[in-house]
This record gives sequence, structure tokens and C-alpha cells, in this order.
Amino acid sequence: MLGLVLADKGYTGKKNAEYVSKKKGSFFCPYKKNANPTGLNIWANLYQLWKIFPSLCEGIYHQRSKVEAVFSALKKRYGDQLHSRTWFMRRREMAMRFIAYNVRIIVGIGIAREKHIPLWVRA
Repeated sequence: MLGLVLADKGYTGKKNAEYVSKKKGSFFCPYKKNANPTGLNIWANLYQLWKIFPSLCEGIYHQRSKVEAVFSALKKRYGDQLHSRTWFMRRREMAMRFIAYNVRIIVGIGIAREKHIPLWVRA
């Protein structure tokens, strides 16, 4: 079962929308300017939802920036390439990067609390 799937315009398409729907997920993806879905299918229904409630859909879609921020931090810190050859080892390598990232964040929070430094400071 999928949850909320947020994708950019490059993934807009009937096949992707139907796949997410079959897996019991919610597909939020902005539509390209030349998109003209018709008929009684999930893709056309989602298009109508975006036309009727654009601000609501944009608000949900822009939650994607939270995930993108984590991937950006991972790429800056550990590079944007995986060096393993097999898919299993690539998956393990990425998991190790996630663990290292999370440990770094937890240590940073601990130091901030110990030294009474506020975590969220407006620059």
C-alpha cells in the first residue's frame, strides 16, 4: 500500500496515476501545459481536481520540498554517486548514508541542547 506520492511534471501520466491508484495511494503531480486528459479514468479525475482546487493541490504538492531538502543535504555531504555495482549493495550503501545523516542530525541536536543554542534561528 502506497501513501502520498508526490512527483514533478515529468512523471505526469496515465500509467503512473493508475499504478499509484491500484496500490491504494494518492498521486499528486502537477500537469503539463499541453495535458488534455479525457474520459472516465483516474488521470482525468485528478486533472479535474487540480483545475477545481489548484491552491489545495499545490499546497499538498509543495510538501515535496521537505523530502528534496533531505536528498540535497545527502548529496552535498556524501556525493551524488553510488559506488557499488549490484542493486542490493547500492541499496545498502544508500541506507548507510541515511543512517549517517540521521546520526549527524541527532548529534547536532544533542550539542545544541547541551550548549543551550536554539535549533531554529532566522538568518
